[in-house]
Amino acid sequence: MFHLLLFLPFFLAVTNCYTYVPTRVVDLSVGANVRALVSTSAARSLEERVGIAGGSLSGKLLEHTDSRLLLLVRGQGTGVRIGSSALYQRVDVAVPDVLRVDLRVLNKVRTGGLVAALLGVATVMLVQAFGESGPGLDPGTPNPVE
Repeated sequence: MFHLLLFLPFFLAVTNCYTYVPTRVVDLSVGANVRALVSTSAARSLEERVGIAGGSLSGKLLEHTDSRLLLLVRGQGTGVRIGSSALYQRVDVAVPDVLRVDLRVLNKVRTGGLVAALLGVATVMLVQAFGESGPGLDPGTPNPVE
């Protein structure tokens, strides 16, 4: 068990396999996962209209025109209990109200590190499970190779 605790900091460091890369609104494609920072007035309007607090929206881009973005975002406080499902809502934001938009992309280095860590943990567990006597040998009998 102690060996597994050695992997914990490494595992926590690489579990975030996605990163956000700043991009321009015009470069976005429909279906992309984005995070948008909106102006204070737009944040107040969203809170009044749909109950989304804060100035940041994370979700999938459903539609994009020159004047607006239509995002599918997770509703506030939904899906937080075990067994409950998340509710999603469509949010319409005017392009001038978007201060910054980030595109979510897969970080290959972190993902590779996570896979390597999981393989390392699995290898350690297998070595400990079979021990030095090898599979199928009684630990009390001598090893036939010796």
